[in-house]
Amino acid sequence: MAIEHVFLDACVLVPSRLRGVLLDLSHAGRFKPRWNETVLDEFERTLLGAGVTPTSMRWLRDSMAGNWPEACVTDWEHLVDDMGNHPKDRHVLAAAVHAEVPVVVTLNLRDFPVQICAHWGVQIQHPDEFLCRLFHDDPESTAAGVRSFADRLKRPPTSVEEVLGSLEWPRRNEFATLLRTWLDSPSTRG
Repeated sequence: MAIEHVFLDACVLVPSRLRGVLLDLSHAGRFKPRWNETVLDEFERTLLGAGVTPTSMRWLRDSMAGNWPEACVTDWEHLVDDMGNHPKDRHVLAAAVHAEVPVVVTLNLRDFPVQICAHWGVQIQHPDEFLCRLFHDDPESTAAGVRSFADRLKRPPTSVEEVLGSLEWPRRNEFATLLRTWLDSPSTRG
């Protein structure tokens, strides 16, 4: 099965644990992330506004560029006016369309009407839905990606359970439930 390209909106890059899980799963070969400079700029403004230091932010952006050098979509600007979704998120849909990316992962579902996105051949998914899909496709490697991320967190040390707790949203916690159940089953405890 070919590895799918997935466009990550800024809102799914801002929460550090969600970003970490997504990027670790990508690093493990589960999908190829895409974004554009506008997404990265929005991501940076939000984190700087939340107190991340400019030095840390620069390191993070450099790390993302180094690990995913082909992730940044360019030359999408000519499509922005043709997109019919919310004006502040047209750049996301335009970049996804230009790069022929079939899935956008975002927390802002209302800004991406299904009919408009379907017209362009793009599916919009909440991160919980996307993570569930990855889990259903390959539970073992998805669990390994979450474990890998939790294991890397040292200050403070963080458990898989704590990571899963941060991946629960109001009315959207299927992934955390699925992974907990899978991890607790006798066949996966080894």
